[in-house]
Amino acid sequence: MSSLDLGPLFERDSAIAREAAGGRCRWLNAAARRFLGIDEDEATGFAWEDRVHPEDRAALAQASAGEGNYRLRYRIRRADGDYFWLDERGVITAEGVIARAENAGPGSLGQSGVIRMASFSHHVPSLEILCELTGIGTWELDMDHSGLTWSAQVYRIHGLPEGQRITLPEALSYYPPGAREEVQRHLDEAVATGEPFDFELPFVDAQGKLRRVRGVGCYAEEGGRRLLRGCFQDVTQEHERRGEVEGLNERMRVAAEAAQLGIWDWDVADNVLTWDETMYRLHGVDPSQRQDTFATWYACLHPHDAERVAEEIEAALRGEAEFNTSYRILRADTGEVRVIRAHASVRQEAQGTRMIGVNLDVTTEVFAEERSRQLSAELDQARRTESLATLAGGIAHNFNNVLGVVRGVLELLRTDCPPQPHLLRLISRGLDATDRAARVVEQVRSLNQAPMLTGERLDFAKLVREIGRDEAEVVGAKKRCEVEGQEPQLRQLVLCLLDNARKAVGSEGHVSMTVGFLKVSGDPSLPAGEYVELVVSDDGPGVPVELRERIFEPFFSSQSLAQGRGLGLSVAHGIAEAHGGRLRLLDTEVGASFQVLLPRVESKAERQAPTHRRLVVVDDDEDLLWLVGTTLERAGYKVESFNSGVRALERIRRDPKGVDLVLSDVAMPELDGAAMTRALRRDGFTAPVVLMSGYNISKSLAADLDVECLLDKPIPAERLLGAIAEALEKT
Repeated sequence: MSSLDLGPLFERDSAIAREAAGGRCRWLNAAARRFLGIDEDEATGFAWEDRVHPEDRAALAQASAGEGNYRLRYRIRRADGDYFWLDERGVITAEGVIARAENAGPGSLGQSGVIRMASFSHHVPSLEILCELTGIGTWELDMDHSGLTWSAQVYRIHGLPEGQRITLPEALSYYPPGAREEVQRHLDEAVATGEPFDFELPFVDAQGKLRRVRGVGCYAEEGGRRLLRGCFQDVTQEHERRGEVEGLNERMRVAAEAAQLGIWDWDVADNVLTWDETMYRLHGVDPSQRQDTFATWYACLHPHDAERVAEEIEAALRGEAEFNTSYRILRADTGEVRVIRAHASVRQEAQGTRMIGVNLDVTTEVFAEERSRQLSAELDQARRTESLATLAGGIAHNFNNVLGVVRGVLELLRTDCPPQPHLLRLISRGLDATDRAARVVEQVRSLNQAPMLTGERLDFAKLVREIGRDEAEVVGAKKRCEVEGQEPQLRQLVLCLLDNARKAVGSEGHVSMTVGFLKVSGDPSLPAGEYVELVVSDDGPGVPVELRERIFEPFFSSQSLAQGRGLGLSVAHGIAEAHGGRLRLLDTEVGASFQVLLPRVESKAERQAPTHRRLVVVDDDEDLLWLVGTTLERAGYKVESFNSGVRALERIRRDPKGVDLVLSDVAMPELDGAAMTRALRRDGFTAPVVLMSGYNISKSLAADLDVECLLDKPIPAERLLGAIAEALEKT
């Protein structure tokens, strides 16, 4: 049976190394070259001993120089410098040494280890020794006499005593149905075509144990005899290992697909990048167009990240750093920006350098982290201003009462005084001063950004025209753009943005204010609907990128102290949000542009103040109580004034139908305006209630009190009369 070619059996699973008498390697098969990590042109001329760990060379030399059989564990070095443990069993013969080494530590030697043949003059060891070491049995079938001959190893694989006579049908009976016919087909085709066969099929031994066997055979004619010869090997363990690897690979594939984890392999020397299916999906590339995928990947990199990622790859290839990074890509199919997290390792192999890695789409996580940072920043900002807001609210309440009296008296004087120009100018200057003082108080008070109940309908375009008339180019403000809110605060918002733009451009620059309508949908920060839009733009130096995230923080300013204290944009931001809108900085190439969005309300005809209606006015400040009462009486209302919430409640309970509206301060001793309103609603009082306050009151509290509107002190007469008229109009 020495003429039988065992190459297919050894070549598939075994790495084979042949050494000459001097210890130099004369030939390595492909599996052995892969194991050692060397090229074909490096496979001859080296000594096996040179690759053995220095501490193990003496033991290997001593074992190889003895007689009989030996078993030795030693370390072997691959081309990349890594050592692997080998467990070697050797047979020493007159012709040389033949040994089989199996992996005894980390690494991979293939299925059947390394077969090492040393000092064989003709490079071919004894077939019996080879078969013994590798667990391979031989068989021969005489086609003419139906004689079947097995080696001892074949008997052992079948679980039969050596020498037992076996016929071909009996041998085939050890294969389960299906496999049995497959073996017979291989035998018939070998006889008919003369071609060798190689199969791997299930097999049941004499003890009923299911195994996996491999058969290699060929047809031959010798001395008039027709023969089938072959080899037989139990590959159960190898099959199970392959199954485990395939199962692991499948589980990894499913896990990678479920996690949208893309796997890639880059042959650096040949500049070929291999992707799995997930990589194509991540980058939006059609898998059928598999050309130069490295160029495809690089083309997908975001322009702002491409140079950095290329430098990180070069550093990884030089061994200076790991490739563990994040970058943005532009999908090839949609142009959508996605964030990718990538990790890769560099491997130095005989064929060259390889870079193997994984990619994960982390866009959702990155955006969530960014939103979390924004929320955290907003929370920090709220905490920084909370103490200031508490203090400012108390001061503002008392100070606004004083301002309200001063302003009211000046308005009455303007109405009652003789039409003398110099007196009217003095009164006008006094009113302007009270407005400026009120805005200063409102600016500090608004730091808490508390949501407030909107107070009145107003034409925002008209407000912008009045403020920007001599200071900026006003565009699109001739049409009526009604919003609902606090007029002093909205005025402060516009003034803040105009002042900010003016300071940015100086005396020579250009400022524009554009008012219009904007429909919003799909914006997570705003409810869908129609909004009034104001854009204040300038051609100044703009806002540096590093300051964009901080411009709405209280007390933060890029200007000198002489130009401002850094409250303006923070207050404006709070006013916009308090009115259900938004203030943001737009991306522009020149200068800076701030956009304000406020919910639009439908316009209503101008209202006439209803006269002869009966009002109850309540305020613990006697001066303010007199002023409000006088203003309302001059407008034609019948007014009953009370400086106590307790007395007002008693009056209303005596004759609730004799009261058309209640106007009350919120903060009062004994019984405040909120408690009085709750008591009235419990009594079934349905007439409108309007509250006045120097504090900010939340929408939730105002809604709970069931009041028509809330007026911020100080209250201009026009705004007071408009709010009263609108509240009465609803009854």
